[in-house]
Amino acid sequence: MAKWKVTSAALIGMIALTACSNSNNDNGTNPSSSPMAKETASSSSSTSAEAKPVTIVYESWTPYKEDMDKIVAEYKTVHPEVTVDIRLHANFSEYLTAVKTAFASGDAPDLLAFDSPTSLANLKDQIEPIDEYAAKAWGDGWKDKFIHSTLADVSLDGKTMGIPMHISPGGLIWYNKTMLDEYGIVEPKTYDELKKASDTLRQHGKQPLLLGAKDSWIVIDTFQTILNDFAPGKQYDAYAKKIPFTDPDVVKAFDFWKKMFADKVFQDDAFSMTEYMDVYNAFIDTQAGAFESNGAWNLDIYANADLKAKVDATEWGVMPFPDLNGDGKAPPTLSTVGGYALSKSGKNKEAAFEFLKFMTTEKGLQIMMDHFLATPPTKDPVELTVALSPNAKANRDRIGEIVSQTAPVHRGIGNAKVAEKMYEVLSKVAYGKMNGADAAAEVQKTIDSAR
Repeated sequence: MAKWKVTSAALIGMIALTACSNSNNDNGTNPSSSPMAKETASSSSSTSAEAKPVTIVYESWTPYKEDMDKIVAEYKTVHPEVTVDIRLHANFSEYLTAVKTAFASGDAPDLLAFDSPTSLANLKDQIEPIDEYAAKAWGDGWKDKFIHSTLADVSLDGKTMGIPMHISPGGLIWYNKTMLDEYGIVEPKTYDELKKASDTLRQHGKQPLLLGAKDSWIVIDTFQTILNDFAPGKQYDAYAKKIPFTDPDVVKAFDFWKKMFADKVFQDDAFSMTEYMDVYNAFIDTQAGAFESNGAWNLDIYANADLKAKVDATEWGVMPFPDLNGDGKAPPTLSTVGGYALSKSGKNKEAAFEFLKFMTTEKGLQIMMDHFLATPPTKDPVELTVALSPNAKANRDRIGEIVSQTAPVHRGIGNAKVAEKMYEVLSKVAYGKMNGADAAAEVQKTIDSAR
């Protein structure tokens, strides 16, 4: 199972490493001289001129289509015999439904992805461990290629279930500073300040904290952050059956979740909106609300060509969740990576892993990091080849500061049934159909029955 914690010092170092990489690139460093570029070249030299044509299917919600098109085009220059069919979905929830249907109907992809240990647990029966393929590609010491915590997050029962995604903490709030300045609102440090900001925004016809609650993952991200403020560490002990989930502090967190909806801190129609693209567009494009619950991956707004004019015309900010329980401390961020995986049902596993290697550790990784502006999972740094705007750099640096101030903890719930039950009861609590004690008791029943 994945480790529950990632040390803040390690994560700070990872973020700092990529920040330094960008400044090095500004000083004229040639990305083609990096170990990653050399490895790509070696892959190219091993391509057989007589290789048989093969088609592999990649299904996911990430990366962006334009990035995936670039990766496939680059791979085609190295492996012209390989055709990569792409099935990209609009968001993670849509993808998860589609890929499960694909497996059930016999139309499984060769490659798929998961966003956290929660979805890994959900898809584990469809995934082929990569240990044998990785050892063949990189040698017996292949795990030394990756930051240890990232491999822990994509492993189950001693087997590596995928190549780690980039590192990007969740449990943050993004805000439209231009809008806040217009209405005389400063970055809220406490819940009372967040409530006051929400009231002010509503008075001016704007929505407060946007949450794509139609998607279970962002609801769980947000509630885990609340839990870690009211009951530090207790949720993880409860999942491990060390303490009951009905602990009074856990119940307080559920009651506070209900209070946030009653106080109208979240937008009115939260459970009818997806995070991507409903809330994303409401926050960036139409700017209907001033705050958004999301993660560090929202840095990709600076690479969105379609919304470039709006992004550039607005000053954006990022912050941790404010102090919710009155102890004077912000809750910790959530840090766990997802992974890219081989399908157990795939017919071309060798070819699929070769493409996966190119996509996640070679030229494809460069393309994705230039868009996500995130920390790679590999120990070798990836130098950004894009210039950052002052606002982008400021928010990237701010995320590093937040991580240094709030030691990150585990993101996600390892048991899929517990995660499903959590989303179910949180929906009922938000609508006032269940109280905190009953919600905690329902989750406890699922934990008790989970293997």
